[in-house]
Amino acid sequence: MKKIINDISVDELIERSKTNNIVIYGAGDIGKITFWALKNIGITPVLFIVDIDSEWNYQGVPIKPFETVKQIENPLVIVAVAHYIDHLIEALENINITNMFIPLTLINSVKLKPEQRDKTIFEYEIILRNYTAYYENNYREQIYIQELWLSVTEGCSLKCENCLALGDKYKQVRIPTLEEICTNFDMLLSNIDKIGTVSFFHEPFMFKELDKLLERYADNPKINNFTIVTNATILPNKSLLTQLATPKINVVVSDYKEHSYNYENLISLLKENNIQFTLYTEERYGKWVKLNIYDQDNKIDRQSRCVNRLFTLIRNRFYYCPTLANGVNTGVMPDYDRDYLDVNSKDFRNEVRKYLYDRKPLLGCDYCGNELETQTVERAVQAR
Repeated sequence: MKKIINDISVDELIERSKTNNIVIYGAGDIGKITFWALKNIGITPVLFIVDIDSEWNYQGVPIKPFETVKQIENPLVIVAVAHYIDHLIEALENINITNMFIPLTLINSVKLKPEQRDKTIFEYEIILRNYTAYYENNYREQIYIQELWLSVTEGCSLKCENCLALGDKYKQVRIPTLEEICTNFDMLLSNIDKIGTVSFFHEPFMFKELDKLLERYADNPKINNFTIVTNATILPNKSLLTQLATPKINVVVSDYKEHSYNYENLISLLKENNIQFTLYTEERYGKWVKLNIYDQDNKIDRQSRCVNRLFTLIRNRFYYCPTLANGVNTGVMPDYDRDYLDVNSKDFRNEVRKYLYDRKPLLGCDYCGNELETQTVERAVQAR
């Protein structure tokens, strides 16, 4: 039976903050938006809690493993995530934490200042729409995919070490046909109810028919919006620029210094064509974290899947994340049948319902060190 977590009004939150210590569960974009919304109504949370065994801070507020909430006197936990809700509620209840709410009303009614909005990785309004849609669809028992990474290129124009999509592991680039991509994507769409964001990894501007793909799906009611992540090595043509100006599309431009050699020209094109975009720079988001991929002799024993779910469709295979998808596709990780779903399966809808929320590790997880490392590395260092 699905566990339900209630929303809380702004007035009630202010009143409860007089006797409760406010704790935010989640330190991603929704957690940050929740933090700033609380600050704007005069509330400073005492702690962020997360699902990983690591400690850091955000704006001076400590971020610690979720068990540390037991050390907080009279906590009120705001669950600022859009995944694994059943798991999170159960985990909190197991340590006798029952005073918990979602910040749906808070983040939709208390708007952030421009400088606060800039603290998120993805576009502020898009994040709000997706978070709202997640809860509306989740509680209607629909199959809702918060974020889907759709493969339109197998390989990239750069070979960045520590890339989550393992662009440096491809010996040669394969560009699938528009028909191949659409056939598999249509099959997926026919078996689910909603996708928050469709994103593209590697360098999507390498796919010469991206304009046709976007035109085909831009008005699809099952898709809330699209995020085009580019490394600024390739400039879009006129036809693609027209499609990128669609309101449902946001372009994330990565600044990898000398490697993003078309960065300034791309920014100018986006501005000239009134295309909404976000800058992904080291100054705003820091360095990368080292990503270890293990071989058979050095594989680890993971106890659960990663917290961040970036579901990935590559060819006809639906994976939990781009690392596993591209790891198998390049041969650096073993290919296990149970690690992915085939969109052509007759029972795909029932299979994906379980796959979306299962916390048990996949066999391929033992070959990946994502979320286990804390060592930071320079961004976009090119593999030799």
